[in-house]
Amino acid sequence: MRKPLLITILLLGLVLPAKAEFTPNISWNYRAADILYNVSISKDGQRVAASSRDGSIYLFDGKGNLLNKYIIGQDITAISLSGNGLYLVAKSRDLFYLFGKDLNLLGKYKMKDWIEDICLSEEGQFIACASRDNYLYLLNNKGEILWKYRVVNRPKAVAIDASGQFVAVGSKGYIYFLDGQGRLVGKYETDEEIKSIALSDSGENIIGASQNWLYFLSKDGKLLWKKLIEDGIKAVSLSGDGKYISLGSVRGNVYLLNQRGELLWKYGIGNCVWGVALTKDGEYLAVSPWDSYVYFLETKKPKQLLPLIEAHLSRGYDYLNKGQFDDAIIEFQEALSIDSENPKAIEGIEKARSLRMELARKVPPIKPTPIPEEVIEPTPIPEEVIAPTPMPEEVIAPTPIPEEIEEIEKVEVPKIEEVPEVEEARPRYPNWLIFLILLPLLVLSFALALIYQKRHNRILKRYTELLTYQRISGYLPENRDLVNMLASHYKGEEIFDSGSALAYEKAEMFGEAALSYQNAKDLTKAAEMYEKKSSLEGDDYDILQRLAQIYHDLGQEDRMINIFRRMVAVRKKPYDLNILGQLCEKLKDTEGAISAYEKLSRLDKKNPEYQDKLLRLYFENGYKDKFLTLAEEVQMRRELTSDNLSKLARIYIENSIFDKASEVYRKLTEKKPEHRYELVETLLIQNRIEEALAECQILPLTNSQEANNLLILYGKISEKNPENTQVQNLIEEAYRKAEEKGLEVNLPTSNHEREKISRTPVINAQEQYSILTEKSSKNPHSDQ
Repeated sequence: MRKPLLITILLLGLVLPAKAEFTPNISWNYRAADILYNVSISKDGQRVAASSRDGSIYLFDGKGNLLNKYIIGQDITAISLSGNGLYLVAKSRDLFYLFGKDLNLLGKYKMKDWIEDICLSEEGQFIACASRDNYLYLLNNKGEILWKYRVVNRPKAVAIDASGQFVAVGSKGYIYFLDGQGRLVGKYETDEEIKSIALSDSGENIIGASQNWLYFLSKDGKLLWKKLIEDGIKAVSLSGDGKYISLGSVRGNVYLLNQRGELLWKYGIGNCVWGVALTKDGEYLAVSPWDSYVYFLETKKPKQLLPLIEAHLSRGYDYLNKGQFDDAIIEFQEALSIDSENPKAIEGIEKARSLRMELARKVPPIKPTPIPEEVIEPTPIPEEVIAPTPMPEEVIAPTPIPEEIEEIEKVEVPKIEEVPEVEEARPRYPNWLIFLILLPLLVLSFALALIYQKRHNRILKRYTELLTYQRISGYLPENRDLVNMLASHYKGEEIFDSGSALAYEKAEMFGEAALSYQNAKDLTKAAEMYEKKSSLEGDDYDILQRLAQIYHDLGQEDRMINIFRRMVAVRKKPYDLNILGQLCEKLKDTEGAISAYEKLSRLDKKNPEYQDKLLRLYFENGYKDKFLTLAEEVQMRRELTSDNLSKLARIYIENSIFDKASEVYRKLTEKKPEHRYELVETLLIQNRIEEALAECQILPLTNSQEANNLLILYGKISEKNPENTQVQNLIEEAYRKAEEKGLEVNLPTSNHEREKISRTPVINAQEQYSILTEKSSKNPHSDQ
């Protein structure tokens, strides 16, 4: 009875998909007083938190019991529960709130600008915050800023790993990955704005989501895969072990995928899904759609079905050991109908099929019965031959019956073998009749061949005359076929000159026409032909190269820019991008030059020439944020030039990042000691008096200007720390050395203030330079 059933199952297996449809089990749900914005879950699923539009925070246990509710009073668009479930952080506008166990408020903190997203590490020690001021902040659980990192565009989403040592942030066009010290580890460029992001506990993998695309990355910024979600993505979550991905769609569907991006199941929950949160092992999922409900789902098969699966597997392997392969396959199929990814069932089916194939190969072939034994079997013949006859006894006695029988037997065998022979078929009609039929056809074909040859000779004569006449006078007939014949002849003979150019053009063989015009030095006409060919057949890189050379020879640089843009669109080559950037710079197309060098920098990250060009353009055209981002990236791979270091320090000062500015000036003094004045002033702004004094003592004292500059710095240190006797001693020593060397110095006034002293600045040789006065100027960082 099982054989027809097995055949049916195998046939269905060929038609139907292997995976059975799975609907996740909703363990519990809870209805809040207002629409829910976001949801978060602890790594073991024993704590679930949700935030609502009316400013309420709900905390549940793993069974859906409400543990506590805290009302802030204004909408809470993002919350994050620590992995251990003991801490929770929530953000509303420019404020964030830190809670302890069971929603006990620990602190309330205000940022400079509105907060876009916020998240918490596993133990609640670190808080990552994305702000509208284009900065990513890392804070401790006391609200103290540990570091901040500026991104190019406004950050929209942020995630932190379990230990707080890695942070990921998504913005328009980029996904950044930073270490625990705020240093950039990796970056991936996208074509869309990243609106949601998640990290695995180890920080090894990142999942980022734009409007319709999922990006799965490694921590060094390498794309592992990306997937299109046509429903539109609103929220994304990654299990702590990095094996499962969940996302909520705009159309109200919840997806679960594995780490290879393969869909495990899709479940429609109704409204647009604003929040999803997976546990560490991906067993449970919290969902908050655009309504007042929070749902708690089991993402995998219920545990009650495990005994049933084990029973099917046990029976399947019993049948396998007994050699009943068909029955074993049926049991394994039953197990797969419950758990479509059960590895034991899949392995059992493969083993049963392989064993069945081996058994089929071992069955010995059936040997046919030897035909000769059947043919030579002497059945009735001897009896008929040796039948007694009424003859005398003396005749009967000496008869050699056995020999005659043997002779008869030997003769009968070949006669039986000759029976299948068939006579050859003979033609029904004689050969002469066939010849009479074919003879008229032969005569007719000969006549047609003569007519064709005569016509061919006439056409060839006319063609030869036309070819000669066209070569002499440039005349071309209106007959399209003749023109095509001429052009094909020229091409076959590899003739590309002024005489053949017109034929090529009329035959619409624009590539050959362009080459002919180019050889004839008619570059304008050659460019026209190449453009026509491109418009008909699309841009070809080799054709565009020839066009670029022609426009270069014609001196038409504006058209060269257009050609190089088309070349880059067909095939991105560093050389072409570099030429495009130079042409744009020459024609004052700053945006075009920046775009070309940005693409070039991404293609060839090791070449410092392109990065330095891009840094120069950023700085000269006021793109200080882009300069800062690129300079910091380049600084991680190599040392910046002195000019770029100086510009970087100025931007740090403009943004009041004095600690980094002093580090840059310290590096700069190793190459150019004259920048030590700026280093001292930067240290004074930070009240690092001892370091400033140490740097002052290194400053040279060889002329009057250097002496006055040194005294100015000592004067500033004295104003900040008037009780420091060491400063007074150093001032007196500087005066003494200046007098010994016969240098002219400005003496202090009655008000104990230094008069204005001109010294050699770093940027301008005609104006004095000071970091404090530089910030108040109209264009503080321009090279005048």
